[in-house]
Amino acid sequence: MGGRRTCGIFRLGQVVHQADSGGSRPDMQFLPHGAKNSVVIDVAVVSDKHLHQQNPIDSLMEEFSRRIHKAFPDRVPGGFNLNVEPISLEIRRGSRVLKKLRLPHVHQFKRSIFNERFDSFLVAVTSFPNKKHTFAVKNDEVDVAITFEPGIRGLTGGHPVYTNAHSKTSNPVANALHAKARQLKASRRPGPFGIVLCDGDCDLMTRRQADWSSFHLDEIIKAFLQRNQSISFVMALSVLADNSGRIGPGHLRIERRLYLNATFSDLDVAVKESVQRITEFLPPPARTATNARNHLEWVRKAGQEYDGDSFQGDYSMSDRSFKVSLRTIQRYLTGGVDCKWFDETHGFEKNPFLRNLQAGRLITKVEIERGILSEDDDWLVFTFGEPDPSISPFRMPSQKVDS
Repeated sequence: MGGRRTCGIFRLGQVVHQADSGGSRPDMQFLPHGAKNSVVIDVAVVSDKHLHQQNPIDSLMEEFSRRIHKAFPDRVPGGFNLNVEPISLEIRRGSRVLKKLRLPHVHQFKRSIFNERFDSFLVAVTSFPNKKHTFAVKNDEVDVAITFEPGIRGLTGGHPVYTNAHSKTSNPVANALHAKARQLKASRRPGPFGIVLCDGDCDLMTRRQADWSSFHLDEIIKAFLQRNQSISFVMALSVLADNSGRIGPGHLRIERRLYLNATFSDLDVAVKESVQRITEFLPPPARTATNARNHLEWVRKAGQEYDGDSFQGDYSMSDRSFKVSLRTIQRYLTGGVDCKWFDETHGFEKNPFLRNLQAGRLITKVEIERGILSEDDDWLVFTFGEPDPSISPFRMPSQKVDS
């Protein structure tokens, strides 16, 4: 998840977005500097959204947590665990399976799981908080067990992995690749063609290895290229965090995996070199795909509109200057936020504008300090001058003046 500014791919050559050639419009036609021929590229964002919808464990855990905290608003008396079983233990390579967890659709949770029996379970926990309690639902559509353990804390959950690719041709990556291949062929352009896959929170894009029953990303893309000789290359881009355990852009990197078809060797030399270097000119990432998805879902549930990341709440200050988010100041000036919010957000007992005004110091200069490529905000730097006699309290001269 990068910043607002233009991708540096323009430094490698000429880019035409969605050029009309009488057919479908690919995302870009790229002509590198010094190349005689261009390459047509389509970009796809791959996610596990459909798998999450088919296996709604996140929605189940969210509803479970909501009901537990509603039942115990002051203090949860112990630890709750929710475990979901699979539909089948015999899923092997070649299986075209989307629904793997034995769970009903979200709108059936209340009838199938959080029903009167569940309410009775919570009543039993309330009445006997020092005893272990178990609640289970096991039938053709549900296989869920909830346990309460006194003496521990937290809400936990367990379920089998449902994002493995058991088929080379039926999974989020293969589905996206085949859709893009059809669009490129329908563009009525002669090619050559390339596809860029971006991780939109897809387990396949970051999984290091596959198990005995599933396929790895490498196997899926290579199988696709074998069946689609008109696609010269596939580039897979993911954002990975380091092993420091810390968060933030300084601990993230873009991982590029490039898969080449036999036709790639026939491309213009400048095209091949530019394809190899594209990631050098991408803005640094701000979040992993998973964190970006979680952040956007939080923004949506809070009823807010996402307009990028600002420096809201950050500032630096010296005796004569104050550096603060440009976007925050603009919201402040337009009445989007008030003075109380501004002070609380920055932790001010007295904000710098008021403090300098009371000291008679007026703003003498305002400068914009541009954020870096990956950032969605800039800084405003206010400089305050010496006390202005026109608004400063009268002060007696510190020394006697000779007449």
